[in-house]
Amino acid sequence: MNSTDYLEFEELFTLIKTYIISKWQLEYNNNNKGHFCKSVCPIVSTDIKYVEAYRHKEVQISRLRLGVANTNHRLFILKRHVNGLCNKCQVKETIHHLLLECNKEDISGILRNKCQLYTDELSIKTLLSVNLYQNEVYRLVSKLLVDRFYKSILQGC
Repeated sequence: MNSTDYLEFEELFTLIKTYIISKWQLEYNNNNKGHFCKSVCPIVSTDIKYVEAYRHKEVQISRLRLGVANTNHRLFILKRHVNGLCNKCQVKETIHHLLLECNKEDISGILRNKCQLYTDELSIKTLLSVNLYQNEVYRLVSKLLVDRFYKSILQGC
C-alpha cells in the first residue's frame, strides 16, 4: 500500500485519549453520585489535581476535595459522632458548612475576607481548586479535623 494517509503514533495516541476522556466525561455527568466532587471539579482530566511536598497536607486537601474530610457529619456516617451536627450552629456539619457558613473558629469569615481581598468568588470550587486558598483552608482546618477524628476514636462513639 503506497498511501501517505496514515497516522503517526502520537496522533493516534491523542485521538484515543480524547475519545476516552469524552466517554469518561459522559459517564461522570450521567452518574448521580459524587455531587460534592463535581462541584469542585466538574471537568474530568488526567491532570494531577493537587501535589504537595508534605503528605499530610496533600491528604487533607484531597479529602476535602473528595468530600470525605472528618467533619461531624462524616464521623456520624462512620458511627463516630452522636448526631453529625456542628457543635456551635446545631446544623449538619458538612465541608460546605465548615468552610462557608460556620462561625466557629471564624473559618468562614477568614476565607470570605481572603476571597474579597483577591476579588474572587467565595465558593467551595474556589477554595479547594486555587492553591492560594487551599493553603489557607489547610492552615485553618487541618488541626481541627485531625483532632476531631482522634477524639472520636478515643471516645469510641
